[in-house]
Amino acid sequence: MAHQASGPLFGESINIYMDDSNIAIGGRKVYDIYQKSHPEAPRRRFWYYDFEKLGEIITKELAKQYGWSEDDPTVHKQYNFYGVNLNRNPQLRRLPRRHDVKLYHCMKNGLQKEKGADCKLTADFTDRVKSTNPFLEAAYFIVLSGDADMVPAIEKAMKYGFVVHVWSWDESLSGQLKRLEKDRRGLVKVHKLDERIVDFTL
Repeated sequence: MAHQASGPLFGESINIYMDDSNIAIGGRKVYDIYQKSHPEAPRRRFWYYDFEKLGEIITKELAKQYGWSEDDPTVHKQYNFYGVNLNRNPQLRRLPRRHDVKLYHCMKNGLQKEKGADCKLTADFTDRVKSTNPFLEAAYFIVLSGDADMVPAIEKAMKYGFVVHVWSWDESLSGQLKRLEKDRRGLVKVHKLDERIVDFTL
């Protein structure tokens, strides 16, 4: 049974873990395709995501699914960003210090430079899952990445009874995550970002 139960003592927490490179690089490709089929769309040399608008989309989807108000003051979002070049996004680069946003600037590691970000993300995600008391808060776990490296952490969350929502570009969604959603129906929910790209373009 999943732990998104009603009536937690301290409301809801939405824990968002984003693989910055996965979302940024995939978004550029998707927006290029969108522009070709929508000539009226603004021309952009670079594409960036607006993380707050993306957070609103995620919150609305959760509220609709679990039956609570998206404007509920007890709902708390915690953003966690991982990447080797977070400063390329002007919104993150200019962001003042905030308790609800954590930026993890991961070191480059040769040809496998993005693996450090993946490892840090999955480790922090797993720690948060293990430290969450479902009787004190209704915790929602969000992964913004389609990478297969996320699978072990997602499986750990399922073992603890939590539903994991995966948001990914269609092209970068790994076959392992697709199978996981199919095999563990109800505990893993995959959402496609492609059709919503205009709504969170910075």
